[in-house]
Amino acid sequence: MWDQASASRLGDSVRRHRLERGLPEETLATLAGITASELELIEAGVVESAKGEPEPSNPRLWTLTALARAMGTTVAELLADAEL
Repeated sequence: MWDQASASRLGDSVRRHRLERGLPEETLATLAGITASELELIEAGVVESAKGEPEPSNPRLWTLTALARAMGTTVAELLADAEL
């Protein structure tokens, strides 16, 4: 089940991989074809619902694939690092 803990672990994994490669948020976001704001939400593991309440971020597979490729890794590695 996808929950806040899962979203936070995935966000931490993305952030760790980004920092290990010395990539600023803006650079990785551009390379992956997403906005810096979207990357910030993924790394934070939380988004605001339509009701204004926090809920777990849930990035699309396409987004995770683009981020992984931009960092020279795989979605499987990001998920394994997040213990998902």
